[in-house]
Amino acid sequence: MLLILRSVLYGVSRFGDLQAELGISRGVLSERLTRLANAGLLDRGTYQDDGDRTREDYRPTEAARALVLAFAALQQWGDVWLRAATPAARPVSRKTGAPLRVAFVDPSGALVPDREVTMR
Repeated sequence: MLLILRSVLYGVSRFGDLQAELGISRGVLSERLTRLANAGLLDRGTYQDDGDRTREDYRPTEAARALVLAFAALQQWGDVWLRAATPAARPVSRKTGAPLRVAFVDPSGALVPDREVTMR
């Protein structure tokens, strides 16, 4: 389900496009999209191409969009530790186009190095 959510967050919204990108069966995809919608992470919509029947598409809810940092952090980890091929999407600044990374910041906005972070 995380891969479906990631794809929708990165802009893939149509059922057929999701199926093609993820390579899963229609039944499994349908069941998982329903579960994500019922959990409040996806909104269902419809679209219709000229001469075609009405079809469903899926948009992330505010709750799903709040997960973007978590997905970016996982991607950032994978880039370092798995050395995978260059991913299709990277976080960049809308204003400058500069690449972005996930980091810890304190309430004043100052960057806190990972080695100075502890969990309580």
